[in-house]
Amino acid sequence: MPVISLEEYEFLLSRLNDLHDVEFVHERTGYPFEMLLNILAKKITRNTLRNYYVVKKKSKILKQRWLLGESITFIAKKENFPPVLIASFIMSELGYSKRKIKEFIRNPELVEDKRLRLELEKAVQEDFVYSPASSEAQAKNGRRAEDFIAEWLDKNKVPYQTEVESREKGLSKTPDFLLKKKILIKGREVNWIESKSSFGDPYEVRRNSRLQLSYYVKMFGPGAVVYWYGYVEGLKPRGFILLTKEDLKQKDLIKKISLTRRQAHKPRRSKKAR
Repeated sequence: MPVISLEEYEFLLSRLNDLHDVEFVHERTGYPFEMLLNILAKKITRNTLRNYYVVKKKSKILKQRWLLGESITFIAKKENFPPVLIASFIMSELGYSKRKIKEFIRNPELVEDKRLRLELEKAVQEDFVYSPASSEAQAKNGRRAEDFIAEWLDKNKVPYQTEVESREKGLSKTPDFLLKKKILIKGREVNWIESKSSFGDPYEVRRNSRLQLSYYVKMFGPGAVVYWYGYVEGLKPRGFILLTKEDLKQKDLIKKISLTRRQAHKPRRSKKAR
């Protein structure tokens, strides 16, 4: 996946509003389809978080519009909001419990009301961000990405412990791969690697750093983050470098370092603890 300029990213962000835009931009420009799809998905997710309660407060009105004949997907387009969430708001107003709503979204064929069943099926089919199939695909992509990194580390004979292994040893917050021997990548020291099956735009990188990655830097030292759908060039996060899947395909990307006394990887103590 490519590394693009901030100007390119902002253009793509403004141009991508639905799946038709993804297909159009991909065909006309050659940007990878999956990268464009991920940029659009993040745009939708952020818009949803900003407007969630604004739209939810209109649930009674949404139900009335539906009862008067507007379809779930039509309402979703008018509100610029994910159809699966619009459907959940309407079903809640119709008296369905949260458990039933979740069950129906996963299995629309269980809905007895014919109109609601058909419209829910269409809503789930069109929603590529909040549908069960989308969530499963995201989880699958995440596992595939981690498997790729594991194979890459094994191939390069870099010892590591996985997140599961780190948790078994009592570490609460751990990266996907905590290296047992630090290495150099692109001339930078790397003690851990985190996989992100997303595109690294400025907001995403800052958010990941604030909520997760800065902790790894503090505890384990400098690391690396693989953004599988590319990232915006020029970003300079503190304590970690950005990589793409293509970087991992380069020969001689890794340079091993002769170990000093700190051979075993132990969490760094904070200044207060010293």
